[in-house]
Amino acid sequence: MPLLLVAAAALGSRVAHADGLTAAAEPTYTLTRFRLTDATGTTTTTDSQALSQQYRLGLDKSFTEALRWRASGTLLRDQVWSETEGASADTTRQEWTLSTGLGWGGPVLGGSFTYDRDTVDAKYSVESAAGGRQRTRVPQLVSETYGASARWEPADLPVLNLRLSRTNQFDEDRVEFDTSTTTAGVTAVYSPTNEVGLTYATTYNTTDDRVDDTSTWTLGQVATATYRRRFFADRSQAYLIYGLQSSISETQATSALGTVRTQRPPLAGLSLVEAFPDVPSTDTLQANPALVDGNVQSSAGLDLGFQRTLAGDTAPRDLGVQMAEPLQQVNVVQVWVDRLLPETAWRAVEWSAWRSDDNANWVPVPLDGAVTFGPFQNRFEIPIQRTRSKYLKVVTRPLAATVTTDAALGAILVTDVQLFDDVSAASVAGRNTTVNNALSGTVTTRLLDAPALTHDLSFQWAKTGGQSAAWTVANGLGLTQRLHPTTTVSSRVARTDSSAGGRHTGQLDWGASLGVSPIRTASGGATYSGSWAQLPEGDQVRNAASVFARADLYQGLSVTANAGQSHVSGLETTTRTTFTSATTSIVPNRVLNLSGTYAFNKMHAETGDRVRDSEAQQLTGLATVTPFPALLATAGATRSTQSGTSPRLLWNYLVSYSPLRGGDLVLSAQHQETSDDVADTTTKSTSGNVRWNVRPNAYLDLNYSNIDNRSPQSRTRADSLMLHLFLTLS
Repeated sequence: MPLLLVAAAALGSRVAHADGLTAAAEPTYTLTRFRLTDATGTTTTTDSQALSQQYRLGLDKSFTEALRWRASGTLLRDQVWSETEGASADTTRQEWTLSTGLGWGGPVLGGSFTYDRDTVDAKYSVESAAGGRQRTRVPQLVSETYGASARWEPADLPVLNLRLSRTNQFDEDRVEFDTSTTTAGVTAVYSPTNEVGLTYATTYNTTDDRVDDTSTWTLGQVATATYRRRFFADRSQAYLIYGLQSSISETQATSALGTVRTQRPPLAGLSLVEAFPDVPSTDTLQANPALVDGNVQSSAGLDLGFQRTLAGDTAPRDLGVQMAEPLQQVNVVQVWVDRLLPETAWRAVEWSAWRSDDNANWVPVPLDGAVTFGPFQNRFEIPIQRTRSKYLKVVTRPLAATVTTDAALGAILVTDVQLFDDVSAASVAGRNTTVNNALSGTVTTRLLDAPALTHDLSFQWAKTGGQSAAWTVANGLGLTQRLHPTTTVSSRVARTDSSAGGRHTGQLDWGASLGVSPIRTASGGATYSGSWAQLPEGDQVRNAASVFARADLYQGLSVTANAGQSHVSGLETTTRTTFTSATTSIVPNRVLNLSGTYAFNKMHAETGDRVRDSEAQQLTGLATVTPFPALLATAGATRSTQSGTSPRLLWNYLVSYSPLRGGDLVLSAQHQETSDDVADTTTKSTSGNVRWNVRPNAYLDLNYSNIDNRSPQSRTRADSLMLHLFLTLS
């Protein structure tokens, strides 16, 4: 077993650190038998063994108050041996990561010097049943980054930050990868008053790709000024921001194969876990800022792991964005996740792409090649046909339970979505200069206190190079009045006008709502909204109304219901949608919890002489029993019908038992079953786990699982035994 002695990570100068050494070991051994029976009754058996090892070491040393060093490193080694009907194969993948840094200075002046390196090795071996072994070794992949930074924070003067870095990515033969990127940047931030903020940043970047024989340098500058103020005795508040951005770049290409990648920043992140009656072509995504915040470490709340499939949740996951510049083209979508995925797992995740102008009607965008997964970063790269649209999304489902039994892949969390445009280097060879101006602001004024009447004005103006300016202006009035301690009404009317690319659009929105809470255990209300959109291709009018009610009829008994209708006309199409739903929850005691939901949706659409009617219903019931804390049992069923399809029944149940909890020895067992009567599929999952808490920060897990999938085409059975040790020293 190799001994890992490596060093890591630069320090922030204002954080106190204690000298010390930390180490962790996490080996896992898994024994699996996978059986596949096809429609003819032929069974193929694959026996496999997997040994996964992870070792981490961290060092921390303070030489003086102004000089600190921290270091850490990780070794990941995965080995898999498998045999199928006399043919054997083995795979070994090893990854070393090293990060070290020296931090210097104090609160006013300080900085750091850093070095990071990531090395990946992999080899494969296959032996056929007839004899003869073929061995393959993947060239070693290396990514290394040298960095330096400095900062100066003088009192009452601009705060200055300087950063330098150079990144090299290559394979050992320098055949597939050989790229160097150098970046230098300076940022200055200054706030002369509480109302004014000034920022200036300049970055110089060079990229040399010696495989594709292309080189690019870019000099970018961004200046931003903000102004915020309250006036009229705090009845009004205003916020203005102006930004000036310039970029000069030059590309040299000596090969027709070279490409240049430009990132397309989104305006907003959107996502949806589809639920009845959603479908990818007509659903509406909801705001999800975490999906486009650039943080590739933190979850955006979407899970693609196989545990969701075992729980009966195979609903599509929609990952979308609203583009900041709808006229900009995109042909690559990157989806980041929180962990590295083995090839068998990421290849099993299927993707589709869609575009929309209104976040309500979506058109498929064909993929333009095979989806890949980054060798160094935890991200899918999805090539699509070059497209431009106001909204763009990719859709997938959680990993199938038949793909893997690796507990580490039970949850795969999406962290970020990024968009790019790849073009041939030859097409952009030479020098390019762009200048962008952008001005935006909001002004909100409280006109009356009773009733509460407010006016809001917002505007955006942007101009890029020699293109015509794009602008948006919105005015709105909002009114809220409490008619009675139990009754509140509110209304709003707004007008929005915008122009982009010579296309002018206008929209008038209006709406009102009524809320009533006569008693603490009951409430209800009604809403109405409408809009009149004036588009170059014609006008479109939307009207929608709905009512809702909630009541706690008795302790442990509650009912919720809502119903509504929407009508859209214009652009040679008329659509009328009616919906209703009701939910009942019954909790007679601490042991039993019952709930049921009924939903109905009906749509009528007319486009010219073509008439389309659709109807969908869904009935769901769920029961949970907890006779004592160690035992949990749930059972649920969902029956759904849609026009043109047969009724579908999905049902599942779960039994979980943990007789010993909270001590040094913890036992647990679980059984779950999901069935789909239309697809004639059934998935059964049984597992048991024993954990021995050896000491604080050290435990040993022994887990057995069985997953049985049945369908008319095949049956798959996976039996897995896993031994996992976690040990830390500090």
